[in-house]
Amino acid sequence: MTEEYTMNGKITDSFGRWISILYRYTNIYMEKQFKEYGLGAGQVKLLHLIYAHRGITQVEMTHILSLDKGTVTRSIKKLERTGYIRRQRLKSDNRVYRLVVTDKGLKIKDYIDKTFKGWTVILSNGFNGREKEEALNYLRRMARNAQGYLGEEITTGH
Repeated sequence: MTEEYTMNGKITDSFGRWISILYRYTNIYMEKQFKEYGLGAGQVKLLHLIYAHRGITQVEMTHILSLDKGTVTRSIKKLERTGYIRRQRLKSDNRVYRLVVTDKGLKIKDYIDKTFKGWTVILSNGFNGREKEEALNYLRRMARNAQGYLGEEITTGH
């Protein structure tokens, strides 16, 4: 990897920098893996969540993933347009939709699971079991710290 420099010539090194790099590389990897299915990294992450939480609502997704409503809505519309999911109106509240994976969406579930696991293997290459668990614990703590500091700002945009 090439080194990056600030205006004063020193190498920048921070949690934010490395998290940003991992996020960017993860998206590049996912985009490449799912290009033939017409899916982007964002849609694949949402589809993966719908597999795990059958009948989840868009509002529930925004909270679980800490994404804004607009981002989730755009991704859901694309998944629906491409035939991977369908929305079912809730009988008790016509304004709310449950998200359900279609047969087309189920056909790629194993590939999505395999791809996510494969990326985890790539990222944790050279780590022993203890190091993997420590890395996950540190990342969870950082996410909780960010959430605690920002609170509801993450999902509401305020």
